[in-house]
Amino acid sequence: MKTFILFISCLMVIDEVVESKDGFLVGSDGCFVKCYASDVCENATKSFNANECYCNAIYLACYCYGLPSDVKVSGDDYIPCDHQYYNGK
Repeated sequence: MKTFILFISCLMVIDEVVESKDGFLVGSDGCFVKCYASDVCENATKSFNANECYCNAIYLACYCYGLPSDVKVSGDDYIPCDHQYYNGK
């Protein structure tokens, strides 16, 4: 029984590692998720089911770790616009 529980736990960890990706978030409008407000990246962590997001000071955009594979990030075959921003809602 212990072996079975360990096996299932390992599968869950492997699934999390394999299915996650990192990058600058792209919102539903196709633009970077900008972080002009201090809590935007914190809200994005919850909204996009990421492990962690922080505001990159150079791009003023949220960079996230551990995103699900279906979330769009910069570099996914397109360049996001840079004139709009996500307000965290």
